[in-house]
Amino acid sequence: MRIFLILIAAASLSACGGGPKPKPVADFEDDAVRVVEYESTLHQFVVLTANPKAMQTEPDRKAMWAAVNGTDPQHAWIAPYIKQLPPGYKANITLDFADLPHQALPAKRLESLIKGLSKVQQTKARDARLAIFVRGDLVGLSGAAQVRLAGVAVQQIAEAHDGIIIDLLARRAWTRDAWLGEIKARQFGPNQIRLGAAKKGGGVWLFSRGNAKFGEPDLLIRDIAPDKMASAKARFKTVHAALLARGGARVAGEASNTIAGETLLPCTAPPRFFDAGCVQITP
Repeated sequence: MRIFLILIAAASLSACGGGPKPKPVADFEDDAVRVVEYESTLHQFVVLTANPKAMQTEPDRKAMWAAVNGTDPQHAWIAPYIKQLPPGYKANITLDFADLPHQALPAKRLESLIKGLSKVQQTKARDARLAIFVRGDLVGLSGAAQVRLAGVAVQQIAEAHDGIIIDLLARRAWTRDAWLGEIKARQFGPNQIRLGAAKKGGGVWLFSRGNAKFGEPDLLIRDIAPDKMASAKARFKTVHAALLARGGARVAGEASNTIAGETLLPCTAPPRFFDAGCVQITP
């Protein structure tokens, strides 16, 4: 299943008749144009619901599309973002389903994901009979509007089927009301991503999760010695903030392997440590 959001805008300006003639141009001027392009972004969620038939009928799917396109009055707040989409913009959203319990969401993993919820909401998640996996592949947009487009699809599903939302990239669970408040806010909160630390070998790793939603790789500093921890944390936060501020924007022809005075190195994390791309800086 996929959604296409396509807006085409055209303007034609013309003039005829008399009037003062322009003065001749003295000479040609250099007018270099910086072409800004946005990277692809990835969004991965699961909605847990007690309804085993959720999102498996045509009316259900049409309701989700209506929410994403802003034609549903309940989700009309998304319409201004849609009006700002570039011509020909396309967003792909796919759904997959798993009857619970299922090996795709083992109990141990589920417990780690829902630990931030209230006890009532945790029970609702454990009692769910269906997992709806939602994947969004969207080209990045100014102001990270792609997070809202993917997010409203997930919110509508949870709203319609009394579901719990789990952001698989940031590894964080949300109630549908909390998630709605997040994606409607003028600025996203810190919970869109996760900063983590883990002891590995003789040092500590610092890493992020969730940057793929913003068109950026996750960040890693590995093998940090205890006496370098304070400076490593400060450097990590500076570089990570710069990555999110860049938000997937790239200027054509300009290198993007340095940021905030640091060189971004190829990631040496083991396979599947990250859900998408990653870069690292020296400890």
